[in-house]
Amino acid sequence: SKFSARPGTAAARLKPLAQRVVSERSARLNELVRALAGRYHARQVGRIERVLTQEVKANATTLAHNAAWRPVVLPGRLPPGRWLTVRYVGAAEFHLKGEIIGDDGRAREGRDLPFGVQPSGCL
Repeated sequence: SKFSARPGTAAARLKPLAQRVVSERSARLNELVRALAGRYHARQVGRIERVLTQEVKANATTLAHNAAWRPVVLPGRLPPGRWLTVRYVGAAEFHLKGEIIGDDGRAREGRDLPFGVQPSGCL
């Protein structure tokens, strides 16, 4: 996303930059974010963590999240709301790829769920 000054802030009093400059800076920043995220995720490969399944995706994979709310893609169609132990076996710019090494069971409302997550797995 590109910067836009909020009314009443010091930034709102600055002279606007040319759209070309804004676009170039935005593109450079996006490249940096993608590179840093990809490197971070690559360093996670081999780690074992607990994740919570969230939703089945169209390509027969399941989206889960770890404790840091990083997206983790798992093979297969898994029900939402399950705690799984996974090993990270791959990395992409904005998600990790995991293999299941243990099933810790169904999350319980009020005890095991991160803030805002419903027992059905819906946010």
